[in-house]
Amino acid sequence: MSRATLAAARIAAIYALCSLLWIIFSDRLLPEVQTEKGAIFVSLTALLIFALVRATLLRREAAERHLAWISRIIDRSPVVTIAWDNAPGWPVRFVNDTIRQWGYAPQDLLTGKLHFADLMHPDDLERINAEVARHFAHGPDEYTQEYRIKTAAGAWIWLSDRTWLERDVSGKVTGIFGILQDISDTKAALLDLAASQSRLETLINTIPDLVWLKDPQGVFVTCNAQVERLYGAPKAAIIGKTDYDFVAPELADAFRANDRKAIASGGPCVNEEWLTFADTGYRGLFETIKTPVRDARGELLGVLGVARDITQLRAAQEALRSLNVELEQRVRERTQALEALNRELESFSYSVSHDLKAPLRSIDGYSQLLEEDYKDKLAGDGLLFLANIRKGVAQMQELIEDLLAYSRMERRPLANAPLSLPKVVAEALEYQAAALAQAGLEVDVRVPDLTVQADRDGLALVLRNLLENAIKFSPAAQPPLIHIEAWPAPGRVVLAVRDHGIGFDMKYHDRIFKIFQRLHRAEEYPGTGIGLAIAARAMQRMGGSIRAESSPGAGATFYLELPA
Repeated sequence: MSRATLAAARIAAIYALCSLLWIIFSDRLLPEVQTEKGAIFVSLTALLIFALVRATLLRREAAERHLAWISRIIDRSPVVTIAWDNAPGWPVRFVNDTIRQWGYAPQDLLTGKLHFADLMHPDDLERINAEVARHFAHGPDEYTQEYRIKTAAGAWIWLSDRTWLERDVSGKVTGIFGILQDISDTKAALLDLAASQSRLETLINTIPDLVWLKDPQGVFVTCNAQVERLYGAPKAAIIGKTDYDFVAPELADAFRANDRKAIASGGPCVNEEWLTFADTGYRGLFETIKTPVRDARGELLGVLGVARDITQLRAAQEALRSLNVELEQRVRERTQALEALNRELESFSYSVSHDLKAPLRSIDGYSQLLEEDYKDKLAGDGLLFLANIRKGVAQMQELIEDLLAYSRMERRPLANAPLSLPKVVAEALEYQAAALAQAGLEVDVRVPDLTVQADRDGLALVLRNLLENAIKFSPAAQPPLIHIEAWPAPGRVVLAVRDHGIGFDMKYHDRIFKIFQRLHRAEEYPGTGIGLAIAARAMQRMGGSIRAESSPGAGATFYLELPA
């Protein structure tokens, strides 16, 4: 029976009861006023009916206002509220205005122009129908489903349908009510999360390190394939277990102690642990980093562990340590050998300087006496032989002096310091002034105020040798000029010495800086072939370099590069 019928029946019952009471008691209470009783009855019943009808209408008005409020709330809700009849095609008997967000008007569904089932994705329809049939037959009457529907624009969206069923006293379903919410963004986020988790799982399963996560009680939450190898069990069998389920109690105690140490420290805790793999029996030393994991509120979620095999690394470190010890011993032995060699070299230099030069001085002295005292008695060849003896002695003395200079260059301590380049060049030119004048050569100097880091004596020796070379190989230079110029470069200074002498072929470039290497006969250009070797060695020891550019008959340019 409907509520309207019940309300009408209640009014009729009240009216009948009042009329009956009036009939019974009016004659007793008002016997003298028979005529007026009818008017009084009509008036009273009219008032009664007014009160009853007014109360009913007020309740109805209040209910309608309440229903209007609910309707406005439902229409402004972000979810779609819908009710279906339990009939073929599931005809819609109510749907709120929110369905317009999917491009459909409520009237399209209420009039049957559209059937809700026609909007569902074909791949979901069979599953949904089967689930609904199961709930109709066995319950429960409240359930949630997820499926896709097509919007008016043609896009597919995912819905969460929270449904409840209305049944009559016999248990038959008389109505179906649903609250539909668009969960497409949530679905997309879940898919992204699943893809991210898949990528992360692939990553941690690919790396050779062991990776796992335990909860605060030491129970495994997840792990990678390397942990499966360690414990000889699949991931599903490890999750939910502890170390005590797989290793000896004393080893599990050590693992758990390290977990607690990481939790207590509040940060990464590094340990070294010996692990034996169940699948192969391999035993190795692993460096384990255990880090407490906390949520945004700081609550402890568990301990993340990463273990890397350092067995070979440790063996390599031990081998390197042993090698270093051996190398240090070799260095000591080599240093001792070099010190001994230097002492021998010093002894050799002393011998050359004193023992070898003494006989040469005797030869030179006696040959000079022969020349002075017996010049008239010696014929032409005798004088020539005597001159050659004296010339050979002079060359031998020059060679000895150059050898001693080269030896001193190897052994002398360097004192690199900031030097004024123009000043060093001027001193070198002053030293060679007489030789330059005798050779008829002028010098064009273009050296700006630059500072170099060099050893004063070493740089002076290099410049003297270069000037001697320029003088020696420019006997008929045209023009009779030597150029000296310098310029700065990034982190260094370049000094160039150029002449207009005989030059040389560049294929002999490296040869001219080696000891005893000559490109010309001593009879043509005197010298020992050591000067440029001394210059090259001096530049190397000062942290600089020397190179040359030349061609036969076009002079030569020597470039010195020195630290700025």
